[in-house]
Amino acid sequence: MCGIAGWFRRSNQPVSKTVVEQMCDTIVSRGPDDSGYFVDGDFGFGMRRLSIIDIEGGHQPMFTPDGRYAIVFNGELYNHLDVRLELERAGVTFRTHSDTETLLLGFAQWGDGAWIKFEGMFAAAVWDRQARRLTLARDPLGIKPLYMTQQHGGIAFASEIRALRALPITIGISTIGQCTTSSASVTSSPPDRSSSRLIAWRQVISFGSTPAAWS
Repeated sequence: MCGIAGWFRRSNQPVSKTVVEQMCDTIVSRGPDDSGYFVDGDFGFGMRRLSIIDIEGGHQPMFTPDGRYAIVFNGELYNHLDVRLELERAGVTFRTHSDTETLLLGFAQWGDGAWIKFEGMFAAAVWDRQARRLTLARDPLGIKPLYMTQQHGGIAFASEIRALRALPITIGISTIGQCTTSSASVTSSPPDRSSSRLIAWRQVISFGSTPAAWS
């Protein structure tokens, strides 16, 4: 197993790489083989990795060749070879043999339509550096854990609750719960109200400018 964690403060409030590292340090038991972190202004995430597939090429966070998308991923895609072949036939070039890259390039190719193609157990966070949009996704059965908390207009997520407790004490955790939806998106410039809509088998949630419970 692996572990992921991140913090999207929003409103141009910078995220410290130290905080992301501290969040991931609390879940080192989930991934003793490797670690990685990325900070982009008011967003940052990282992961602890237990290396199974493509030990050398599966380092995370992983980025698309153009640098637009970044991903941290916990789990396994059972059908990643089939999805990889479909992407290659569409002209997509792979640099590794990792199922993480399959998920990342699939998302870059198909957007939110990618999730329905994936079979496996997973929890993932994809950061769109251009749109400044965070997408959190989990397998439909929720085999891999993914916890979220809203605080002061921002959102944090992690594979375990203890990683969320590593957030600065001044921030506080107002609500905390397990992500029971399959897909959620958060942007830097949220709409004035929170809304949710059901698309196929997954739920996509937009968070408003003030903290609100997700459904």
